Amino acid sequence: MKYFIVENGAPAGPFSVADLMVRCLRPTDLVWAEGMTDWTRADSVEEIRQALYGPKDESFVVTPPVPHVVEVPIDTPPTPPFHSAPEPTPVDDEPKYAPGETYHDHLIKPDNWLAPAIIATILCCLPFGIVGIVYASKVNTLWTTGRRQEAYEAAASAKKWTLISVGVYVGVMLMYMFLVAIGVMSSL
Repeated sequence: MKYFIVENGAPAGPFSVADLMVRCLRPTDLVWAEGMTDWTRADSVEEIRQALYGPKDESFVVTPPVPHVVEVPIDTPPTPPFHSAPEPTPVDDEPKYAPGETYHDHLIKPDNWLAPAIIATILCCLPFGIVGIVYASKVNTLWTTGRRQEAYEAAASAKKWTLISVGVYVGVMLMYMFLVAIGVMSSL
């Protein structure tokens, strides 16, 4: 069977399964063939899936074809239906990253909250602000040593303690203003 694929946002083909393997077809690429109602992921077509992942037995081997001149028949194949399809969702058994890459290689470095922690320590509540500074100072070291999850946890703790410091300050100020108001009211 011959398949059409999407290249640079437009349909291309038709190609045999061996041609698709030579073109480095990925499991998530969209394919269509005559008789199919819509574009589908390459790994959902049994013939292509076997070529991508190998058959159940090892006797089947796909060899690339020898280049030759393709004669275009007078009766051209029908134009495959094409519409921009949503990004395919990854399949659980499919690797989500290139070989050698991990989930943590694609993470964004967290904000360490060091500057807000220092400001909160100076202006708000010293004890809680210091705890925020301690956690904030760990973030960069943990990130550069590859301990990404711990870096995220340290950043979250730095944020939490910085906000607690500010909250305690705001609470104390509100209570002070309330007590001053009560004192003013009682002196009248």
